[in-house]
Amino acid sequence: MPFDHSWVNEDYADPAPSAAGQFLKLKDGDSVDLIIVGAPYHFWKAWDETSKPKQRFVVEVFRTDTEEPGPTQWMEVSGPTWGDILSALRTVMKKKKSRGRTAELTLSRTGSGATDTRYKANAMFADPEDVVAAEEAEEASTLEPKEEWIPCSSNASGKPPSASEDIPF
Repeated sequence: MPFDHSWVNEDYADPAPSAAGQFLKLKDGDSVDLIIVGAPYHFWKAWDETSKPKQRFVVEVFRTDTEEPGPTQWMEVSGPTWGDILSALRTVMKKKKSRGRTAELTLSRTGSGATDTRYKANAMFADPEDVVAAEEAEEASTLEPKEEWIPCSSNASGKPPSASEDIPF
């Protein structure tokens, strides 16, 4: 028998999460467990008008290390960190019996400055219950990619824009 949801007001709209809550933020010493639930995007970002643009990667993730499942979030990382994440995922997915399984990622941050911050990525097979929760959260997700994000699967150029006004900062 289906649940009776007649008490729900049809005019009710879930409050939109704040922009800050849409992005995963890690501080020095933080470590999170997560499942990547969406395809990656890349874009170019300059930190100010005088800095050289750097390629960034962003992907939708679901945290598996919280007591209560939350919504999916965007995770933005640098090119080297994205390479470490891919390497960790490839290592676990090359193992026997990986077919049909989902990888879970542990991402740890050390450091607090622009030059001393480091991320470490480790991957393992995800718990089936976490996979179900991630699938449900991804299905309910209201996150939309930004217009300047380019799907990594596209044939778009991997080169930075040539005009500084084309680079968001």
